Parts: sequence; structure tokens; C-alpha cells
Amino acid sequence: MYQTTTSGSTNGNSSATLNTHPTHLSFKLVQTDTWTDLLQKFNLQESRSISITQLTSSNDYQLALRCTDGLRIFQFLPQQNTWKEILYEEVFCDNNGFDKACYPVQFWKIPSLNKEILISRVQHGFYFADYDVSQQRLHHLAQDTLFPDSSRWYDECNLLQWGSFYGSDTPLGLFTRHIEQGVRFYILNPNGFQDKQRPIWKDEKTNKSLSSLLPPTANDDHFEFADIRSNGTTNIIRQNDQGLSIYGFQMTIEGFVLTELIKTNLCNKDSGWRPGRDKLWFVRLTKSQFSNLVLLQFDGLRVYQYIEEEKRFDCLNHDTSMAERFGWHKEHSDSLLFDDISGGGLMQMIYTGPRGLTICSFNPDTRKWENNLNPDQLNLQNKYAIPFMCIPSNRSPTQTSILITKHNGKLNCLTIEKEIVQSNFVENVSVSNLKPSPSSPSKSQEMKVIKSRLVPPQGELMDRP
Repeated sequence: MYQTTTSGSTNGNSSATLNTHPTHLSFKLVQTDTWTDLLQKFNLQESRSISITQLTSSNDYQLALRCTDGLRIFQFLPQQNTWKEILYEEVFCDNNGFDKACYPVQFWKIPSLNKEILISRVQHGFYFADYDVSQQRLHHLAQDTLFPDSSRWYDECNLLQWGSFYGSDTPLGLFTRHIEQGVRFYILNPNGFQDKQRPIWKDEKTNKSLSSLLPPTANDDHFEFADIRSNGTTNIIRQNDQGLSIYGFQMTIEGFVLTELIKTNLCNKDSGWRPGRDKLWFVRLTKSQFSNLVLLQFDGLRVYQYIEEEKRFDCLNHDTSMAERFGWHKEHSDSLLFDDISGGGLMQMIYTGPRGLTICSFNPDTRKWENNLNPDQLNLQNKYAIPFMCIPSNRSPTQTSILITKHNGKLNCLTIEKEIVQSNFVENVSVSNLKPSPSSPSKSQEMKVIKSRLVPPQGELMDRP
């Protein structure tokens, strides 16, 4: 075991602690051919080719696949346990360039419409469309010409990011970073998609004030985006040699004002931060007002909590088992996913490490990681598969939590079933150096497993209003 838990400071000691818990969260992976057969049929290879969307005002979700021959959208039919294709648009095929990362096909929620619309960058700018239920086709809404290929917006050095920067109930905002022009903000037309009106408006007031807040000459800046308060508002996270800065729009009597909310020297050059190799996430692991900052560097995984009164980050846990000296490599780091698959409001960590595919939860009380899925219990195909995408049950077309993995170039889909294990002892473990599961035969008499599927019985699905 190699794990250190800390508060305020860290040390190099490693420990494993036994704690008494009445119950323990555990997950079971079950093969689902309903998903696997569909995804393998189209030979999808990238996570950006798969989207979950809500194209109608109902509570149903659809599965969108950007395939070689175009865009396909499927609705799940629970009574028949099968998929129905409700849209096929050939225009989004590889031959038209939509296999390139610079031409993403995305779906974004529009509060005024109470549904999501399709937003895609094309050679001349952005294309907007919604789904016509009666015709089962895309309905053109608008197209803009602000971000054409002639301005090199296809270059990977330049960035276009949609988000709810101005709030969850306001029109979508657009963050742009151009290597020559610097950072700019735009917003969707508050009047909606109107004839003879531009769909995208410049945020002139904010852009005039950016020279001091986000200088255009800072070429070492790396940007991430996250809802750090879980209030539906997208924040901007800037990482560079000086550390981390977090920005957000605040409403004042003068309107929206972009403000630096948090500044820290974590991830700065002196800490040994390696751009492109080390990773950071803002995820909800505790019930703190702010999302937790998770850093993965050469010496392991750290979990931080922001203390607003003291304007600092407190280190809750440092897990050295994910250090490179213990066999942790870049492919392991690239496999990390975070999502709330338990439905409890806090996220789990999913990854494939040296021991195989693992799911862990962070215990806010003990400040330790707890194993929810032991890779030693999986068959070889699943044990060394790479997590590709996680779909929680509250956004799943089948209302089941789905884990999509990739093994030998093929996608495989697994339903994540939740089990509550009652046991006298639950072990806090380092996240990649796991002991055998307590469900082994020698301890099977000490625990009771209460299966609690993340989906209601089929009859409840049929009777759902």
C-alpha cells in the first residue's frame, strides 16, 4: 500500500487503515449487447463521435453518433429493448471534413427552447439547427461567418468553447482564444434566432477589459472549463507558469463583469508541472461549496478542497500509489474519467491502472479513496479495457448507467449496477494497489449484498408518465 492522507501539508509516509462502516458502495459490470452491437456496427473510434442529447422538450434522451457516413440519432424503445433511428444527416460525413477535430458536431441546451440544439463549426463559421419531430429532420436555425477557416480557426492553437458562462438561465456564451487576437467573449443573440440578425453577438464590454485580466501575449496559457460551484455556470480555468487562476462572470448593477475568483500557485513551474503530461480536474468529491481540485503529477494524485475564508486550497489526500515510480504511465493518466454513477451527488473515479479497470469513491469523512470495483474480479477483456466514456443513468437513453470501454480497437458497453455491501470491515485502499475484494469466499459469510440497480424495473419504465 502506498497512500498518504494529509490536511494542509503532505508527508512521505504510506499507510492503510481499517475502518468500521455499516455499508460499502460497490459496483458490478454487466455486458449489454443493446449498446455494444449498435456502437460496433459503426466502428466508432473517438469519444467525440458519441453524444447524449435531448432534442425534444420531453425528458427523454437520445444517442447521437457522428459516423463515417454522417450523423445518426437514435431513440431507445424500452418495450422492444431496441434502438430506433430518428435522424440521419449525410452532410456530417467524413468526406465533408467532419472527422476532423476542428469541425465538431455538438449539442447544447438552450434555456429559452427547453431543449438542446445542434451547433457545429463549418468552414465559414458556425451552423445552428434544431430537431423537427414531425419531419424527423434537422431544421436550419442560423449560420454565422465570424469564425471562418480563412482566419485559421481550424488551427489547434486556437480555441472555441461554448458554455453557460453568463449563467444557467441565460443564452450560451462563447469563449475564444486566438494565437494572434487573444481572448474574446461572445454570446448567442438574446432575442433568439431572428431573421436578419446575427446569431452571435460580441461581448464588447467584457472584451475591452480583457487586456489587463487575460493579456493576449500569454502564449503559455492552458485553459480548462468547469462549473466549480455546481450552479450551472461555466467557469474559466487558466493554467500557466505562475499557477492557476479561475474566472467567472458576476452580475452587478453595470451588468455582467468578468472577475478573477481564485488564484493559487498550484500547478506552477516551480512545482514541476509538466504541460501536456500532468493533469487537473475540478470534480465534486465532497459536499463542499466548491468542486474539488484533483491534480495528477509524477508523484501521485492529490485531492484539494478550496477554503474560501482563507483563500487557499487544503490538501485532503495524496495518493502516492499513482506515482510514476510505482509503474504509473501516461496511458493510465489518459484513461481517468470522473462521473456520478452512484446517483448520490458525488463523483466516482474510473480508470485503468497497472492492475486493470477500477472504480473508486472518495470518502469525505476519512479523506481516503475506497475501492468500488476490484479489477481482479473482471475477465481479461474487461480488466485491461480502457474507459472510453461514462453515461450516468440520469442522462442515459436506457436509464441505466453505461460504461463504454475500448479494447483492441473495439468498443464494448457495460451496464454499471450498484451494490450495497454490509460488512464488518471496509478497507480504505490506495487507488491502484488494491487488495483482493472482501467478497472472496473466505469472507462471504460476513457480508450481505443488497442489489440496487441504477434503473427501475422494466414495468416502471413502461408506466413512466
